[in-house]
Amino acid sequence: MLRILLISVICAVVAGCASAPPDRNTTATASAQARAHQAQLATLTAWQLDGQIAVFERKIDERHAVYLRWQHQPNATQLRFSHPLKGTLATLTADPSGAVLQRDGEEPLWASDITTLLEQRLNLPLPVKLLQQTVIGALPASSEQIRYLADGTVADFVVAADLQQWQVKFLTYESVQLNEKNVLLPHQVELTSNEYLVRLRISTWTPLN
Repeated sequence: MLRILLISVICAVVAGCASAPPDRNTTATASAQARAHQAQLATLTAWQLDGQIAVFERKIDERHAVYLRWQHQPNATQLRFSHPLKGTLATLTADPSGAVLQRDGEEPLWASDITTLLEQRLNLPLPVKLLQQTVIGALPASSEQIRYLADGTVADFVVAADLQQWQVKFLTYESVQLNEKNVLLPHQVELTSNEYLVRLRISTWTPLN
């Protein structure tokens, strides 16, 4: 029941997480502009995003979605899943001591980290660490087949994470003012593996000082 509530189907959210735009002009060469953008993203260590996340389980053709508020700081991460009518469904919090999932009226669930908590307790093996890296547009060190857009942002890449091969696509970026600087940050991200399709649509970015 907890898993069902956590990823309850919200058809409007799934519809709002749009599919990929038409083919864009890309290059496999990291320009000076691309390197500067990645260096700028590396300085973003404390942020909050608000948006929606949709998860498609491809082998059984199931779709799930929730609204998401994600707060990230160097030593702590919190993800709050909510429904526009039901309010907060669950809150995931992680720090160096471990991860905990909390719901009103129920006992907390604990694990060593968020990925383990989702997989072992909810049977939902999502690449949270990969999402944490890529949600701001940053490239993991093991990324392959990287392609860049003309403005230096990453268009897409392939990476292995949590025993799966993932293709990550950045569908749209917008200029966001964080810490008195304009930064191009993703507003739609799509991750695909053999088992899952994850779509993240971000409505607002907020710096955490």
